[in-house]
Formats: sequence, structure tokens, C-alpha cells
Amino acid sequence: MRRQDTLGYPSLARFNASGVSMFATIGLDSLRTAAIEALPVDLWQERWQQWFANFIAGTIGNPEEEHIQLTSISYSAVRSSWENMGERAGIQWGLRPWRTNPYLYFLAHAGRLDGRPLITFEGRAGYTLLGSTKLEGRLTLQLPASFRLAGGASLDLFRMTSDEPGVTHFAVTLERVIPFHGLNPEAVFYVGFQSGVLNRSPNPRQENLIVAGLSKRW
Repeated sequence: MRRQDTLGYPSLARFNASGVSMFATIGLDSLRTAAIEALPVDLWQERWQQWFANFIAGTIGNPEEEHIQLTSISYSAVRSSWENMGERAGIQWGLRPWRTNPYLYFLAHAGRLDGRPLITFEGRAGYTLLGSTKLEGRLTLQLPASFRLAGGASLDLFRMTSDEPGVTHFAVTLERVIPFHGLNPEAVFYVGFQSGVLNRSPNPRQENLIVAGLSKRW
């Protein structure tokens, strides 16, 4: 046991498990995307058929949406891909029933500024059979000079009247799109502030976090 702890074998096992889970997720996301592309959604022209097609596409498809956090203060390639896919798609919504924490989500845009949506709203309503309803939302406002201001919040309705920690979280980010030359012509510089309860520690405590970084797809 002492030799195992010295060489860090448990850490390697956790890294290997994370890698296996990551590749399994990539494969499953690819299968979901291929399944949506194979469905004859364009042939469903009737109103009820179109509604059903949008529901199926939003439930099985849009795997990027499932991997983003609405109260995150960082910017990632997954969020960039999700924003680019949904930029001109109007209203999107769907259900994620196969998760341990299932939820209903929707995405909506309003207006245009500098070729981008002026206002973007993302929402989630999570539910459990024996637990509470958790609401999450993120509002993004496009500003002049390629700046964006985003605010996200999560709220546990069932625990609002209790003194339990972790009932609410909120985050604010200021983003600036920076143009580059090449195949991926944009990068995003961001500064974010997040406040909430850190539940990963044995003793949950209030945590305020400030992050700054640069996200670039290569």
C-alpha cells in the first residue's frame, strides 16, 4: 500500500477512468449527431410534424449543450461550438431524460448587432422524482466593439426556505472577441466573477472566484 501511494497508482487509475469516459462521451455524441442527420426532418412539413421533429432534434441532438455550464466563468471550445450552431437557429429546446439529473432546456435569440445575436437567453429546468426543481439561466448581451456581457444564475427552489448551503450560484463574465487570421479566425478573451458554495470540500463554504483567460480554437 505504501509503495502504491508513493508511485501514485490511484491517481493514474483516476486519469485512465477519466480518459475512458471522455472517449465514450465523444463516441456517443457522434452517434447522436449522425442519428439526427439521418432523420428526414426536412420532409415533416405539417405543423404537428414540425413540432415533433424539433423536439426530437433538440432531445437527441445538440450534444454540445449538454456539456456546458450556464454559471461557468470560463470560455471553452464546446461553448464556442454551441453558440455558432445555435446562432441562427431561432428557438431551440429539448429534454434530457436519460441523465441522473434530467432537465428541460431552451435557447432563444432576439435582435442583431454586428452580425451577432443582440440578446441570447439559455435556460434549464431540472427535476428529480424525489428531489427538488433546479432552475438555471444565462443571459448574454452583445455590446459594441465585439464585447459581450453575460450573467448566469442557478437556484434550487426546494431549498430556498432552508439554511442549507449551495442554494444559489451566480456568475458574470465580460468577453471580447479578438479576430485572427487562419482557419479559426476568432479568439475570445474573458474576465469572469463567480460566487457560490464550494460543495467539493468536506465542509461546504462560500467561494468567490475571479478568472481571466484566452480561448482559441486551433
